[in-house]
Order: sequence, then structure tokens, then C-alpha cells
Amino acid sequence: MKTSLSFGAGVQTTALLVLIAEGKLPRPDAIIFADTGTEQERTYRYLEEVIAPYAKSHGLEITALGPDWRSKHYAADLESYCRAHRMVPGTWVRWCTDQYKVRPILRYLKKELGATKTSPVESWIGISTNESHRATKSPPGNYQLKRYPLIEMGLSRDDCQEIITAAGLPAAPKSGCWFCPFQSQGKWHQLKREEPALFERALFMEANAQRSATNTDKTPIHLPIFGSLQRVAAQEELPGFDAAIAAEGECVTGSCFV
Repeated sequence: MKTSLSFGAGVQTTALLVLIAEGKLPRPDAIIFADTGTEQERTYRYLEEVIAPYAKSHGLEITALGPDWRSKHYAADLESYCRAHRMVPGTWVRWCTDQYKVRPILRYLKKELGATKTSPVESWIGISTNESHRATKSPPGNYQLKRYPLIEMGLSRDDCQEIITAAGLPAAPKSGCWFCPFQSQGKWHQLKREEPALFERALFMEANAQRSATNTDKTPIHLPIFGSLQRVAAQEELPGFDAAIAAEGECVTGSCFV
């Protein structure tokens, strides 16, 4: 059975990459990064400046799946698509994860690795023991058979950090889209403080969606799952935000693990 690593450039999948480079895990047939075009800038820098050179030095290659691997309707990056269609990323219906991560990966598995429903590809997912409740089985007849090597090896997120450090690499940044609706209020405050231009773009996305022609009854549309982003815009930071941010894992819900 062919194998692939779904690489998110965060702590867990970077640790998996190190374990592969060190020969502690077998080499997969593909290492795939599904790029929404809206990852955190620090994630793109880490990929370019740290991970890509490290992978290359160990004979590994990371394949980025961009617009060519999405359907034509979703060719634009996720932010541009939301702006053009006056909408926000889905929370109940996870269309953004489906169209920008799941489907591009499945297309690659079928086209490049020959995955079929009767001969699926084994896909390695970077979920560690502290978030094992996020691990789900692949449904029958799928093109991929999900596997969770970190859980099998009994490795937590802290263990993953230690693996990265021991390899001489700087700590991996938290991964995810900069306007992910599942971020906590603390993370939105961090964005407002550290990346005010991005925060303004997020505010525009929310307001733009509320002006949508399909929203005829003017139902409030919120970008964050906790409510309007205007709440964060009007609110001063409260004690404990930084501690809460530091305590968070790679993402808030694991919703984009594929």
C-alpha cells in the first residue's frame, strides 16, 4: 500500500517529518501540503526557510497543492474567494476545509499515487496523544486510509516539540488560516495587536458577507464562531489572554486535519 503524509507545517507534522528523516518512520510515497493561500505568514516563512531545506538535505520533497489542485470554482485563495462571494468560511458546513484541503489531497492521491476505493493510499495524519479524540477512521470505500503514527508511538505535542528541538530546528509555528473562524478571542486579539492590517481585512470580510445579496433578511453573519468580530475590535485585551494563547495547541479544534 502506498503512503502519504498530510503535512500542515505545524508542530505535529513537522515532528513526523523529522521522524521520517531520521529513519524512525518509513519514507512515505508523498508528503503533501494543501495550501489554502491564506496560511499564517510565519508558516510560509518556516516552510521556505526551515522545512524545505531540511527536507531536501534528507532527500525528501514536500509537494504543495495550490490552485491547480482545486476545482476551477475555488481556484482563488480562500480570502479572495470569500471576498468575491461575500461570505465567510464555513463552521457548520465545512466547505473551506473540504474544497481547499480534503478534495485537493484526494485528487493528488488518485492522480499521482493511483488511489482507488479498493486500493486506497494510507494517509498519515499529525494528531498526537493529547488530542486523540480528533482521530477518526476513514469510511469504507474511501480513497485514503487514515493512520495516526504519533498516537501509535505514544507521542504528545510536547514530545513533538522535543523531537523538533533535538533535530536542531527552531520551533514550528502554529498552523492554520489567519482568519480561521475557530480561533479563540485571545487569538483574535493577538491578530489585532500584532497584525492590524490583517485584522482589518477580517473585519471587512465579515461586513462584506453581511451585505451579501443572498442575505435578504439581513441576518447577522459572524466570522468567528463565538460571535461578531466587532466585539474584539471594540474590546480592550483582558488579563490572561497571552497565557491562554500560549496554552493553545496547534489549532483550536483540529477541524482542518485531513
